Amino acid sequence: MKKIYLLSTLFLTCFSLFGQTEYEIFQLANAEVTESIKLDLTNEHSIIEINQTKWEALLNDHPEELNIQIPFQGELLNLRMSKVELIKNNFVVRTSSGKDIKYNKVSKSVFYQGVFEGYENSHFALSILNKEIIGIGSIPGIGDVNLGKLNSFEQYIFFSEAALSHGNPFACNAPEDFEDDLILEGFSPDIPEPAGLEGECVGVYFEIDEDIYL
Repeated sequence: MKKIYLLSTLFLTCFSLFGQTEYEIFQLANAEVTESIKLDLTNEHSIIEINQTKWEALLNDHPEELNIQIPFQGELLNLRMSKVELIKNNFVVRTSSGKDIKYNKVSKSVFYQGVFEGYENSHFALSILNKEIIGIGSIPGIGDVNLGKLNSFEQYIFFSEAALSHGNPFACNAPEDFEDDLILEGFSPDIPEPAGLEGECVGVYFEIDEDIYL
């Protein structure tokens, strides 16, 4: 009976270890590179090199579960992530010239969401695109964090918004009592039943840069 228990425990341990695929895609840039990049930031950031081979492997493999480490403040933040289907495989982009671009024919992009191990209530979204990697999330005790490519450099940066020496200028100025402004003459927000749709659905046209979906 003890042997069966031990074998079962070993099996579950192995499953948990191999259930998530680890990709060492982010590496801390050396001191010389870091010092050569002048930024108006405090110390709460790290300059990162991208392993191109691992990046390409991610674009080809699209693992369902993913484990990634991000160097930050002298430690490695461990990200445990799951793939999300942000864009359907049959998604088609129609350009202003009328050309149809089948998404799965031109893009290998894959999208993930997950948490930082050891940080309860943390969250992070990661987009692995053909030409760029983008990440955004929040870590309790550290704050909102961002991952992105530096302008005019090949390196990436991972930083807390606390690193912005001038602070984040964004402010939401919507009034708390905004509902009062929505009550117009002849309009009541208390509708007993959902209003029915009349006519055909409205078509919406977006004019965007292809980097958004590639």
